[in-house]
Amino acid sequence: MKKIITLISTAVLFSATTFAAGEMTMSEPKEDKRPVSMREFFTEFCEEVGYGVPEVSLQIDLRIPGVERQDVLYSALQKCVYLGFIPNSRVNYRWDATITPKFINIFVSKYLHIDPDVNEDENVVTRTQLRNMMRSIPNYKMLMSLGEVSSWWSNGNYASPLIRADGFAILSQVYLLLKTEYRDSDKVSDKSLLEWAIKGMADAVGDVNTQYFPPAEAEQFNDQLNGSFEWIGAYLELIRPGEVMITSVIKDSPAQKAGLLPNDRITKVDEYEIAENDSLQAIIAKIKWPAGTTVELTIRRNGAVRVIPVKRAEIIIDMIEYELRNNIPVISIYSFGWGVATEWNKIIESNKSAIQRAGKIIIDLRNNPGGSLGDVAQMLGDFVPAGEPVVYTTTRYYDEAIASDWRDTIDFSKIKIVILINEATASASEIMAGTIKDYMPNNTTLIGQTSFGKGSVQYLQPLADNSSFKVTIAHWYTGKTRQAIDGVGIKPDIAVELDHEQLKQGYDTQMAAAMRQ
Repeated sequence: MKKIITLISTAVLFSATTFAAGEMTMSEPKEDKRPVSMREFFTEFCEEVGYGVPEVSLQIDLRIPGVERQDVLYSALQKCVYLGFIPNSRVNYRWDATITPKFINIFVSKYLHIDPDVNEDENVVTRTQLRNMMRSIPNYKMLMSLGEVSSWWSNGNYASPLIRADGFAILSQVYLLLKTEYRDSDKVSDKSLLEWAIKGMADAVGDVNTQYFPPAEAEQFNDQLNGSFEWIGAYLELIRPGEVMITSVIKDSPAQKAGLLPNDRITKVDEYEIAENDSLQAIIAKIKWPAGTTVELTIRRNGAVRVIPVKRAEIIIDMIEYELRNNIPVISIYSFGWGVATEWNKIIESNKSAIQRAGKIIIDLRNNPGGSLGDVAQMLGDFVPAGEPVVYTTTRYYDEAIASDWRDTIDFSKIKIVILINEATASASEIMAGTIKDYMPNNTTLIGQTSFGKGSVQYLQPLADNSSFKVTIAHWYTGKTRQAIDGVGIKPDIAVELDHEQLKQGYDTQMAAAMRQ
């Protein structure tokens, strides 16, 4: 840790540097004997120690009294709560009280295993004493950037449940054994060891939606979110280790033209047999690229095994489409990718008269795998009264009801709403269907098949080497009745199977049922 302390000291000294007549001299700041309040201590301590923590910390809704959201202290405390230094509970910290040396010594030694050595003979802690103490404390970002995190962990310096575990010392020991004793260590890269260690941690939580994406896989995943990529045009889900299911196929895509269907299980990609330790993105990497070439997929459907060749192509996803069918407005939403709410708003505003004249709208959410929670929440502002929750989420730290930003473009309570769902309607699309039904049960009809049942929310954290980590941070429930969806799905009011043979002839049995409703 010597180089960390040296860097910290250098940074502090450099901030006190003065320039005169072309030469550089060092000057110590004047002693500040003003006492430090509880508010000042936690603001400086949490900002310093928490510098560089992931931005997800800003999503924490503090329950600590006496702190307003616009207060600088609020964001500082979010970092301390994220790191586990203080509980997110209704504890009265007496923010204006003067802090004592004893408090600092106990608090810092307990959570950082550092002796701040603040003189307890004094009645107060001065700002100079606080500044001097903070010089010796490395922050989160500095430890990460210097590659010193593991040594800091293994020395037991951080007591946070997030970044301290006795096993990290063992992890470091195993790494050294592999690098120094393994016979063919020259064939094993540090990058490979790191990636597999991270993948192992992701697998250990037992959640298929928590995943690590190495740089190449991270780029592929972002391509999908952005709506343009070279692919076969199908959405995949790793439903359990070694079992990949097609959740939906994109309209007019190579996958649809080749005859792939939702619920097909992919067992082989060309000659490669999918294994239990394969990540979803690793499987996707074998299927995609480049456009114009063909991949053979071995799939299992209703107990039968088939080999289906699919020609790859550049896939550009239209996330949303509007059309009039027999004078009935139909909005098909294929994905809740970033920006779909803006397109939705344009469609609603420009077709307001047609919707009101028809007195009916069909929202087609079939084969929609989900996407941005923020976008679907914004879209639900057309259906949910102002201030009422459009979706309810529960996280490790807090429960939150996302309130409606009521747009009042159309009074949908006077419009017959028909929503098409199927077994590939998942996540954000289930939020939309379930919440509209919640608030408008008398004029909303769900038609089709029971939806997929994905009631969790993931956060995608970009990492320093262009890799990324997707972690489940919350479970969601419908806005009004708080109906749980995960593993259950949403049942239609009218069950209608899709007849694939008739669909080949251009007749959509589910859409026909929606038109008749």
